[in-house]
Amino acid sequence: MALIHDPTANRARPLRAYHLFGRAAEKVDSPVALPAASRVHAAMGWVDGQWFVRDMSSNGTWLNGEKLPKNHTVIVKEGDTLCFGDPQGDAWRLLDASEPQSLLIDTGDPDAAIVLEDYTFIPDELEPAAVAVFSPTGGSWSLQDVNEQNPAAERHLGHDTIVDCAGRSWQVFLAESESATYKLDTPEQGLAHYEFVFRLSLDEENTLLEVHTDGATIDLGDRSHHYLLAHLARKRATDAADGLDDASQGWIDTEQLCRDLGLELSHANIQIFRARKQLAKAVAAPLDPEALVERGKGRVRFGGKRLKVFKGESLSCALPRAD
Repeated sequence: MALIHDPTANRARPLRAYHLFGRAAEKVDSPVALPAASRVHAAMGWVDGQWFVRDMSSNGTWLNGEKLPKNHTVIVKEGDTLCFGDPQGDAWRLLDASEPQSLLIDTGDPDAAIVLEDYTFIPDELEPAAVAVFSPTGGSWSLQDVNEQNPAAERHLGHDTIVDCAGRSWQVFLAESESATYKLDTPEQGLAHYEFVFRLSLDEENTLLEVHTDGATIDLGDRSHHYLLAHLARKRATDAADGLDDASQGWIDTEQLCRDLGLELSHANIQIFRARKQLAKAVAAPLDPEALVERGKGRVRFGGKRLKVFKGESLSCALPRAD
């Protein structure tokens, strides 16, 4: 991750994609405690795989001892030093010139941080108490409690938000500004582009899942969370066969789902999060994985509309129905 050494605090600090330095602590990302520094003194930015710096001050910015032209953008490389307002002042050194990353920073140990992926289990993957989720459609982060079944209880995560979870506290560090537009590399695809094929063993102890799209097959293997998806998929296919309309198909009370599968609510939610995370990583095109398992207040359903469920060699159910 991108890091710069803060000489005032004598520690490494992560860089945002557009990072401001200056004396006005309320307006910048890294305060500079020097009388010669301007309120907003300089900016560093990550553009096309490189770091740049731009001086916006009255008294100047020095890169490796050379004064920068005001309002000109110059490349900054790993190991380079910056001085703000005074060439003899404390130097800020670029320690890591890699791409900036969003983080959860432990408030008790600032050097301990969790890199925020699209699905980040907190405090860890094995025993999560909550999940930080990125929505590619909204370009925003939210926190979801594994013991919560009401989607309205999700908490928005902004830059500098404090997250208290499992007896620990983290500060949210977002590499991108919340006002920045999230740009997809390719057009987002909905679940309608994918067919989900579940293959259950006769004793239903194993569940293989394949995802078919555009003539390609993505093998997601045998995972415990696939059985939960298969259970929801069968419910949707059964409702469709019974004549329920699309908006009504597949919904099941969360408590009933837990009883059917013999799971605690937290375990069922963790399996849903793991299923979404696996799909998000597996597909090439941007996809909102929240749609894989749709949630309402106290109920859930499988979001896919093209599916097949095999038990052994026999087709158990399908959607659309196989005539």
